[in-house]
Amino acid sequence: MLLNKSHGNGAAWRTHRCLKHVESHSLSRGVPDDYTKADRSMQACGRVTRRAVAFDNIFVWQVVMIFTETKLKGAFIIDIERREDSRGFFARAFCQNEFKAHGLKPTIAQANLASNIKKGTLRGMHFQYPPAAETKLVRCTRGAILDIIVDLRPESSTYLQHVAVELNEDNQRALYVPERFAHGYQVLRDKTDTSYQVGEFYTPEAEGGLMFDDPRLKLSWPLPVSIISEKDEKFAPLDRIEPELKRKMTVAVSEFA
Repeated sequence: MLLNKSHGNGAAWRTHRCLKHVESHSLSRGVPDDYTKADRSMQACGRVTRRAVAFDNIFVWQVVMIFTETKLKGAFIIDIERREDSRGFFARAFCQNEFKAHGLKPTIAQANLASNIKKGTLRGMHFQYPPAAETKLVRCTRGAILDIIVDLRPESSTYLQHVAVELNEDNQRALYVPERFAHGYQVLRDKTDTSYQVGEFYTPEAEGGLMFDDPRLKLSWPLPVSIISEKDEKFAPLDRIEPELKRKMTVAVSEFA
């Protein structure tokens, strides 16, 4: 049941009250230790953010997402927190407030789907230049992929470094890709589907790409490439485009501060 309750501070908290699947604390026993006066509603504990909601003198844990920042600043692995019962499970896959709390861009300009028939298929490495640089929230809804992102921010201490994450239908994991990153993936199973929620509109004139096998990137793909588009196959080597890439990817501090 969806309930709303206003409290003395004027905040309205919304919670799914299902005591079979949440942990509760009586207010008479005090606020849980990990909730401070500065922020009773949200506590970041390393890789996990959890929320407690006050209602009728109890604290109730809400369904939240689990954010893990990678070695590339601003790039996050996002896991779901399942609430399971005899029907299956329920989980939150996106929340503007939780994204904002982690400094992520919560805008979704477009949502896209991709269907991949054959394992070994490779898509990438794609990006858009500013001012049309895009964030991406990538998830595998059927099958499995190895998702790779490359930091293209010239001012970054991890410029040209990458991370690789397996996304599959079992872990329901998502990868948040910040602006000014290249992105690509290889399909690990036949009949694999992916979804992308992107923070900017597709802008053909701002498109760019890197070779999936560029020697400077040293990307390791687990399977021989079975299918790749002609467009992706013809991206120029990084050595040839890097001066232009750095120039176009350089933005004023105020734009990303």
